[in-house]
Amino acid sequence: MKKLLYLLLAVSLMLCSVAAPASAITVNKLDLTPNHFIYSESPEELVYDGLPKFAQYSPLHPLDWTNISAVISAAPQNGTSVQRTYEGIVDFLYVRENSSEQLSVAVEPGVYQITLICAGDENYTTAHLTDDSWTFEIKKAALTVTPPQPVSPLVADGSSHALVTAGSVEALPGDEVKMVYSLSAEGPFSEEIPTASAPGTYKVYYTTKEHPFYETAEIGSCEVTITAAATPAPRPTATPSPVPAPLPETGDSTSLMALAVLAALSCLCIFAFLQKNKRVSE
Repeated sequence: MKKLLYLLLAVSLMLCSVAAPASAITVNKLDLTPNHFIYSESPEELVYDGLPKFAQYSPLHPLDWTNISAVISAAPQNGTSVQRTYEGIVDFLYVRENSSEQLSVAVEPGVYQITLICAGDENYTTAHLTDDSWTFEIKKAALTVTPPQPVSPLVADGSSHALVTAGSVEALPGDEVKMVYSLSAEGPFSEEIPTASAPGTYKVYYTTKEHPFYETAEIGSCEVTITAAATPAPRPTATPSPVPAPLPETGDSTSLMALAVLAALSCLCIFAFLQKNKRVSE
């Protein structure tokens, strides 16, 4: 009887030691959301310099963007926190404000909305992620301006004269920025250098032409004077000399002979008149 009880106990222990078969478990891929990433704005102001600007992202755990891998936290239904590594490709798209064009790099000034493209991997699904807060701005660059210089001296001579020499603008290679001029602070401004001809003092205003990549320079000015031409002293009036009567040409012998005869006759008449008067008086 005692042996029978030992035998039943041994069989019971053997049955208890046999493990129950495990049930099958299906694990689905997780969906990436914007909450899996942290976007931080650049600590420095982004200013146009011709080079691309990139979004600054980090996951909820340290991320090495060189290897494009991230450890992203996920919470299963039982509430126990687990860590799974996202090793899919990450890329960015940028859409500038007031535009629908999707850009692979952000270079030109403007406000950009960022889209994070995750190709997916064995743990996470493919996703295009964005958020209203995922924006950054590239501001226009300031220009270095060399002001125009007044032309001096200028003297009124009836012709139009350029009032200043052309100024210059320093911009990045390939970016052409023009300087514009006006004789009024209100404009209109033109690339043509102002000219004038009348004597007086002129104020020439200058700035830079509007450009999508650069801030317009503040309006500057310089003064230019055109002096009146010196008035020449009046010339003295010359007294005209008497003009002598023209003499007959020496080659005219007939005229000379007639004059000689006439003179002789005049002398004879005078002599005869004087002799007659002398006799009467005696």
